[in-house]
Amino acid sequence: MQRPELAATALWRATCPDGWRVEPINLGVVAAHLGVDILTWQPDEERLNGALIRSAKTVFVNAALTRPRMRFAAAHELGHYVLGHEGDFFCPFNRYATLEREANRFAAALLMPTAVVKALWLKLSNLTPAAKLSALAERLAVSRQALGYRLRAVGIAGDAPVAPQRA
Repeated sequence: MQRPELAATALWRATCPDGWRVEPINLGVVAAHLGVDILTWQPDEERLNGALIRSAKTVFVNAALTRPRMRFAAAHELGHYVLGHEGDFFCPFNRYATLEREANRFAAALLMPTAVVKALWLKLSNLTPAAKLSALAERLAVSRQALGYRLRAVGIAGDAPVAPQRA
């Protein structure tokens, strides 16, 4: 297991004592546990989904995003914080590919813990793969696309359809 996955799993266990019965994960509880505020704002730059100002212990999430995208953006920025990425300000214009990939892996593992995804995927076995993808994405409050990537990452790739990207 890689560092982002380990860190997200530890944080999930610390903030979700009821485990998989509590979903979607409450990012407000996670942020409070870390002493970080999550705020929404309307950025001038449309492509800006989120930002972290480490010294202010504040994550900003674009209020115009869908709920699943807002949650992923917040979890991504919390990933920069938890993983100790150096620097005070993180946003898409301050791109360091390795750090961004790590923050994405952290966000995916936090929002879609391996144990939860596997258990719920099996629990929904009476549905078609596409229906399972939709039901699980809704239950975890993540996008179908993010869940499709996560399913492949946790070894359920053969059974999971690829969600089409939205324009």
